[in-house]
Amino acid sequence: GNMSLELAIVPANHTIIMGDYFLEDGSLNLRTLAGVLILCTLMSFCFGFMVHAFIGIFSYLRNATIMSDKTIRLQRQLFVTLCLQTVIPLVCIYSPCCIGIILPLLGVKLHLISRITPLFNSAFLPLDSLAVLISM
Repeated sequence: GNMSLELAIVPANHTIIMGDYFLEDGSLNLRTLAGVLILCTLMSFCFGFMVHAFIGIFSYLRNATIMSDKTIRLQRQLFVTLCLQTVIPLVCIYSPCCIGIILPLLGVKLHLISRITPLFNSAFLPLDSLAVLISM
């Protein structure tokens, strides 16, 4: 058949929530809550591993005696670049999106966050490229 493309225009006063957290009777949607909890648990493990790796690399580079000064300087420069490339997506993508996913569970209105999130998401690519250019 015929398929038509319909565009839905969302008014500026409509907040888009990232999940259907509440059922029609006002109770929590347990399936969505379980999915959010699993996602948060996985993200916590990933973030924990990143912190562990950061501490290990930082302490190794601080105490490195086998490598030449030029090699240590290059490794530190690469480490700074890696840290910037970790912090920028955390600030521009993960944090605003996580706030938009988790805070509605607590009943918080997200009018300002829902307007700022696309700006942060759009800033990710230029900031990431700029960080690599400046740090390298």
